[in-house]
Amino acid sequence: VLKAGCDADGGSVDACPPPQLDLLTGHPQPEDEVLCAIPMVAPYCSLGGPYHLRIKLTPGNQRKGQAARHCLKIFEEQIERRSWKLLVQAIPEQEPTQLMCGSCKMSMPGLQKLQQQLRKEKLKESSKDREKLSNQSKPKQKPQKAKKVARIV
Repeated sequence: VLKAGCDADGGSVDACPPPQLDLLTGHPQPEDEVLCAIPMVAPYCSLGGPYHLRIKLTPGNQRKGQAARHCLKIFEEQIERRSWKLLVQAIPEQEPTQLMCGSCKMSMPGLQKLQQQLRKEKLKESSKDREKLSNQSKPKQKPQKAKKVARIV
């Protein structure tokens, strides 16, 4: 009689590779190779220990699409490694939005400070865009020659 798993091959249990779920982690080490980032929505107390990036959602007046976008931006700001940032940027907005239920309010330690940084960066970008548009829209004027004025004394 054959058994499922490593025993079917006749090998020992120690030679069995770890199950795929055991390879998932919420707190990767710096030397780990991260292949993808998966958005999750769960009770906050269950995300306490093993997850590095988390935001508490409570019922509020912010739309869930806007909240999901904001959460992803905050996560990007918290990550230092470029390759991990790219993984967070690759998450489609619809995934976390579909996981949330109704309108919500976000809370986490240091959230206000991060929100202020995001607003400042957004203002800088918008002012740069305005400058570019104003420079492009102005027609180039030919330099005018100085007019000669005769004075009679």
